Amino acid sequence: MRAFREALEECGLIIIGFKGYKFTWSNRWQGDGNVKLRLDRMVANGDFFRTFPEVTTHHLNSIVPDHLPLLSYLRPSTWERKHKRFLFEEMWTTVEGCQNVITHAWEFETGTVVEKLKACQGSLRTWNNAHVGRIPTKLRSLRQKLDDIQRRSFSPVVEFQQRDICREIDVLLEREEMLWRQRSRVSWMKYGDKNTRFFHEHAKMWGRQNLIKAIVDDRGIWCTSTESIGSVFCEHFQGLFASNGLHEVGVVTEVIKPILTPSQNLRLNQVFLREEIETSLGQIFPTKSPGVDGMSALFYQKYCGVVGVDVVGFYLNVLNGVPV
Repeated sequence: MRAFREALEECGLIIIGFKGYKFTWSNRWQGDGNVKLRLDRMVANGDFFRTFPEVTTHHLNSIVPDHLPLLSYLRPSTWERKHKRFLFEEMWTTVEGCQNVITHAWEFETGTVVEKLKACQGSLRTWNNAHVGRIPTKLRSLRQKLDDIQRRSFSPVVEFQQRDICREIDVLLEREEMLWRQRSRVSWMKYGDKNTRFFHEHAKMWGRQNLIKAIVDDRGIWCTSTESIGSVFCEHFQGLFASNGLHEVGVVTEVIKPILTPSQNLRLNQVFLREEIETSLGQIFPTKSPGVDGMSALFYQKYCGVVGVDVVGFYLNVLNGVPV
């Protein structure tokens, strides 16, 4: 099985998810000797998944053969793609000028921390469009230039141009690898081994697994549109964290026996310190999933000298119950 999975990875193939009975083969023995396995799988490459993102394998029922027949439904995606949210890119940290953009936006905005973060988002978007651009488009252009130069007669000028373009391509390939690694959430593989394809497919796999196409609401009705699915989630969590009022709290607290000692309780009630926030922030993996602001821990770790005082102060006020 390990060799089979290695062959799939080498060929860029991914196993398609299935519906139905989880086993596809049985030796049909009676009693304790009966063995059931999932031996049959459908696989496809990345281009196939991009064309048919909702493909699913169905394990069909059968009473005759040892192996269950497999059936795949192919249909183009009808999911409504929403506006792409902001995400702080790790590869931006390797581009000259990124820190200057963040410093200018942070110092120019005089509002709250939330407003400063929004200012950074806007400035980084503008800077990215103007100075970084779409990496795949730039790579295609540079490869075309390299192909044209390699067709010319050899000369010192041609050799210099070829080396210069190759250096640019190497830089862009490294940035592309960082971009897809961040989206793949793979933290155990290191940079530098040309793993862009692996990161790309892994990121697409996460996207397919996390896509919610339908959900049942409290009334038992299936919701399939983007708006209705979002409403179901909002209503659920609003009801989950809402309070209906407390009655006779004293009756409940009287039967609860304290477990913490006074000294332990005193320690837990101590105010949070700046050093604790900074230590905790430094221990977060840099590119873990960001919050609603789109800023990963890398943003705060890398540019702590610019944003650290305001951000840590904001968190201290929240944790210590100070109005913000």
